[in-house]
Amino acid sequence: MKRVRKSGSTTDSPIKKIAPLLEDFLDKMRPRKEREKTAVFQAWYALVGPRMQDLTSPVSFYEGVLTVSVKTHTLYTFLCTHETERLLQEMRRKVRKPRIKNIRFKIG
Repeated sequence: MKRVRKSGSTTDSPIKKIAPLLEDFLDKMRPRKEREKTAVFQAWYALVGPRMQDLTSPVSFYEGVLTVSVKTHTLYTFLCTHETERLLQEMRRKVRKPRIKNIRFKIG
């Protein structure tokens, strides 16, 4: 059976119509996420001060979780067991938006 087009129908698919809107949306989202990440990283450096800046480095901020790289195993253990809650509270105080849900430490 042969398909017959109705008169006045367009050949544009809905996907082609949505593509420019999706690109605009993604362009608007990227800068906000980058600004949030920058604000969180700057707050981390302000919180830990110059002595700890050499030993720790924020690596990523994704879905409310700040991942921080730590140079030594001893410091990693200390931060994980004794300082995580205090640092998390201080970071939440410094950065209201975006909400920081957790701080994760990793060696390396």
